[in-house]
Amino acid sequence: ILDMELKGFPLSDFLIPPVSMMVAVENAVKHNEISKRNRLMLKVEYRDLELIFTNKISLRRSIRDSTKTGLANLNERFKKLTAKEIRIENDEQFFRLYLPLLKLNR
Repeated sequence: ILDMELKGFPLSDFLIPPVSMMVAVENAVKHNEISKRNRLMLKVEYRDLELIFTNKISLRRSIRDSTKTGLANLNERFKKLTAKEIRIENDEQFFRLYLPLLKLNR
């Protein structure tokens, strides 16, 4: 289930690196168990010049060790395009991925 709270988000005013939203969703799907009993709820919101992806952690039991390349590559892309880094918060109950936005000069 995807819950997008983007009220007041002027999409055309910001640069969002290509496929960055897809990588954020893919990360949540890859690392969490998804079943009828464990539904993945991914919340996307806009706050303080960032897109914030939040999901409750329900770690997948059958996952191989992560290579951690997806978010590392995403961070490199953000550093090159926006001169900002992504942020990650993991409090063992919720995982949050913060994607910084670059305001376009118009």
